[in-house]
Amino acid sequence: ADIYKNVSCCLPIGCGQAGLTKKKRSAKLLLEALKINDFEGVKKHFFNRLEDVAFKNYPLLCQFKQQIKSLYTGDNIIMSGSGSAFFAILPDEGVNEEYIKKEIIKLKGGCYIGKTLPALLRGKPAV
Repeated sequence: ADIYKNVSCCLPIGCGQAGLTKKKRSAKLLLEALKINDFEGVKKHFFNRLEDVAFKNYPLLCQFKQQIKSLYTGDNIIMSGSGSAFFAILPDEGVNEEYIKKEIIKLKGGCYIGKTLPALLRGKPAV
């Protein structure tokens, strides 16, 4: 499929950016994988180097991530920034949006499901 679901979830917790790591990876690799519709490449470059630090300081974030991961078969959910929102990119097929939204609300979080269009990244109009 040329369209992916973008699932965003947020817990009502604030986290600071203390303890940033110096290790860097390139967002360009993620963008290139999206442009060529390489879902495995997208998953490979979808990361947040702050998760380890945030999970040590806020164990509830780690628990929330595990609960979100249990809602679908994806293994590519990451925390945004220094927390407390999480994102996942899933293939468009087989995603039960209503189930995911309902379960996230049960966890006391907010949920938004949008679409990522690799064709738009390649400069082609969406159909």
